[in-house]
Amino acid sequence: MGLYASNNMLCTQCEAEGFRRITFHPDRPDVLSRYKVRMAGDKTLFPILLSNGNCIAAGEEGNNHWALWEDPWPKPSYLFALVAGDLVVNRDEFVTLSGRKVELGIWVREGDVERTGHAMKALKDSMAWDERVYGREYDLDLFNIVAVSDFNMGAMENKGLNIFNTRYILADPDTATDLDYDGVEGVVAHEYFHNWSGNRVTCRDWFQLSLKEGFTVFRDQNFSADMGSPPVKRIEDVRLLRAAQFPEDAGPLAHPIRPDSYQEISNFYTATVYNKGAEIIRMMATLLGPERFRKGTDLYFDRHDGEAATCEDFVRAMEEGGGIDLTQFRRWYEQAGTPRLKLSLGEADGEWFLDVAQTVPPTPGQPDKRPAMMPLRLAAFAMDGSAQLPDTLAVLSGATQRISLGRFAARPALSVNRGFSAPVIIDFERAPGELAWLAAHDDDPFARYEALQQLMLDTLVAAVSGEKADAGAVIDAIGRTIAAARPIRPSSPKPYCCRARLSSATRC
Repeated sequence: MGLYASNNMLCTQCEAEGFRRITFHPDRPDVLSRYKVRMAGDKTLFPILLSNGNCIAAGEEGNNHWALWEDPWPKPSYLFALVAGDLVVNRDEFVTLSGRKVELGIWVREGDVERTGHAMKALKDSMAWDERVYGREYDLDLFNIVAVSDFNMGAMENKGLNIFNTRYILADPDTATDLDYDGVEGVVAHEYFHNWSGNRVTCRDWFQLSLKEGFTVFRDQNFSADMGSPPVKRIEDVRLLRAAQFPEDAGPLAHPIRPDSYQEISNFYTATVYNKGAEIIRMMATLLGPERFRKGTDLYFDRHDGEAATCEDFVRAMEEGGGIDLTQFRRWYEQAGTPRLKLSLGEADGEWFLDVAQTVPPTPGQPDKRPAMMPLRLAAFAMDGSAQLPDTLAVLSGATQRISLGRFAARPALSVNRGFSAPVIIDFERAPGELAWLAAHDDDPFARYEALQQLMLDTLVAAVSGEKADAGAVIDAIGRTIAAARPIRPSSPKPYCCRARLSSATRC
């Protein structure tokens, strides 16, 4: 933390409370200041001098040289950055939506620059995507990234000077896997997107950490989905949530995404703050729809530009921009634990309905929970093709709720929590035949994946328990999935053929 030496290079890491290790300062995120930084040093030992913002002057004095950097935008001290060392650069440029030219640089040690091409492409793609999807244009003349092999975090979004561990910058076909390439693309995008969701609008205090991190994870997830396969990306994100965040919610360290207290801020960078925080933003986006969500984010950025904001400020902007009451939805910010939905299908005179019972288990310090507001996407299908309820968005708000599904001659196959519209655990018994039908025919890729996973799990459990297991249904469902996957062939040769994307949840 602070300013430290690393293999003959000087580097900073100031989030969350590192700047106080450099100099006396009211080191809080709501103290916004403009910084002008003059760096001077031996030009042999430290030939490259970098800091935030734009370099407005430079010169030499004998064996020493100096550089003067100025960041015109107010920022908290945790975004201060400084790097001095012997580095080489991959340079490029980006022309913004308004026609401004931005100089781009990725700085690495000698011998690594040839492995920065994918990161540079990811940076330019991120800048274009943020303009197109959120209307956010970059606001400086320079954007620099420094990659340090022993940087003690994954990456840091310092204004105009991002600092990365080399793991998330360097990639080439001889040493990197598909997941490595995806990791570089996603992390470069994440740190760039912080320029608005974290830097231009920052946190009033560290209790609001998910304001910038949850929102920015949501943004980088959608960027990666647009760059590749949306269903594959959604499946990957949900698998991570279930593997890392659900156990956190069920354990002794369970906490809401905006906690009431903490002992050490460094311990608060959790899957709950990041990944569950992203799911809560996603639920608001689902409730509002694309156009109203964009109005809400535009209002949020315009209203709080240059300010230290709160989670409440974001929710209020969604309410006003989207024309929706999110009073009950705010419970997601207050309550820990993963909600459970117990589902049961019923029928009366040919009309089928779904009864939903919502519970949130007790967690440390929160024995009693109230039902939360959430979007639940669902559809229902007659397995003979005679009828269906198309994709429907049900808004849950009570402890119990009944949802009408329409008329079906027999029990329909229910596709529920499509796209993983809410971060919940579903308790719902479905017969192998119903799961097999959904695995083969569901028109929602995520729900189809879920049905096949459950079918395979149920078949394996039945087999090891000595019960009758219909492996043929699993084989048939997998066969239909493979048959439906058609590769999207690139229009021009790629430097790494293993990156070709496919149209469903498979890759070459």
